[in-house]
Amino acid sequence: MANIKKQIIRIFELFETLIKKGITTQEYKDRFHGNRNLFREDREILAELFSQWEVISEREHGKSFRYYLRKKSNALKFTADERDQLIRQISPMKDEDYDTFQQIYHKLTLFLDDSWFTANVTPDRLCNVQEAITSQNQIELKHYYSISSNEFKDYVVEPIALLAEGKKLYAFDIHAQYCKVFNLNRIGFLHISKQKMQFKETHQDLYHDAFGFSCQHHEKIAISIQLNETAHRLLIEEFPSLTSNCKALKDSTYLLQCEVAKFVGVGRFVLGLIGCIEEVQPHAFREYLDKEMEKFREKVFCAR
Repeated sequence: MANIKKQIIRIFELFETLIKKGITTQEYKDRFHGNRNLFREDREILAELFSQWEVISEREHGKSFRYYLRKKSNALKFTADERDQLIRQISPMKDEDYDTFQQIYHKLTLFLDDSWFTANVTPDRLCNVQEAITSQNQIELKHYYSISSNEFKDYVVEPIALLAEGKKLYAFDIHAQYCKVFNLNRIGFLHISKQKMQFKETHQDLYHDAFGFSCQHHEKIAISIQLNETAHRLLIEEFPSLTSNCKALKDSTYLLQCEVAKFVGVGRFVLGLIGCIEEVQPHAFREYLDKEMEKFREKVFCAR
């Protein structure tokens, strides 16, 4: 698996280099620690994978050649089968090194039709999603990674709202016929469809809290947390929408008062800064935190 991972990374880095500035055989040897034969094999692999491109060479100094990649046509457009074949090739890597898998996954944008893009949480991506919400177009989510099932799935959804400072998407899953929350960072590729929404009457009007969780409006839970200066700064950085919910108290402490859908989201924040939290309410929230800390103690300390 390690050799396969190295080869995949090398091929993608070589692709980028050939496009941007080209590379000589000696530069290839220095950078990738390969020989002339391996360089030729890599160029052949690129030619097989990306038929819309061709490798060209230009003479530099004496017998030295610099190799480049050039489009054969004005537009680079992969078919769905070609795209899926590439993803199948790199999928075995996700269990061993998910971060590297994601990095390579996102680089595939170089090879996709312009109407496809990776769902990094960036302003331009959010604008595309917001535009689909405003224009009421369906969205295709390709290779969404589910942590619970450890699988990649495809979805066609009707986007309803961006949540958690634009990190999550609340949408109607057309196949399942109910609304779900999708983490944008787990979406491999996202495509704005020309198909208009067809199930607006079945969209659920839910309450969405700042931490990315949803519930029926009558199920909202009012909470309060007393924070020190450090926790307050981190809260505002990560959840700017809660700025107006914070009230300054004496001794450089702050009181956060807001409503949440579940204890899970806000609980993660509190547990991650447990030494910076002065007080939490209501009692049910304190019980939830106590149970989570007990689970941690049992797994970490009692197992020894």
